[in-house]
Amino acid sequence: MVDIATHPEIRVQMLRDAIRARKHILSQKPFVLDLKTGRQLVDTADKAGVRIAVNQNGRWAPHFAYLRQAVNAGLLGDVLGAHLSVHWNHDWIAGTAFDSVKHALLFDFAIHWFDILNCFMQGHPAKSVFASITRAAGQKSKPPLLGQVMIEYEGAQASLVFDAVAHY
Repeated sequence: MVDIATHPEIRVQMLRDAIRARKHILSQKPFVLDLKTGRQLVDTADKAGVRIAVNQNGRWAPHFAYLRQAVNAGLLGDVLGAHLSVHWNHDWIAGTAFDSVKHALLFDFAIHWFDILNCFMQGHPAKSVFASITRAAGQKSKPPLLGQVMIEYEGAQASLVFDAVAHY
């Protein structure tokens, strides 16, 4: 088994090599940069008898694990809405490799929140997604660190708010 924890641009060939070597794979997120490549890798792995898992470590954080279990046990009834906001300082990425990731906030960090919404909504597909990002006054990193996302499901809704320059 291999854990491939590189940036996604160089990961694809490593994934192919691991499949060819018949090694099961834990890939860090994001798995790939496009769905076509992801589907090809999954199909190739299936044919080779290789399992691929993508590390979604946010799913196992204690607060999310509790909420997932509560939703799965029906303790919250039908989930008609989930509205999550996160306030922290992500400006630490200034001067790192993450500073060159165009949509670092949504691409690298928010993926955990999209994943947990998928768990809460129990696999119901999103009908529409609207996201916007903007730079915060005084932020040091290049990519915008303020973002919001609205997701519409059949008979339900969700929202995410990311304030990634909250110093206190």
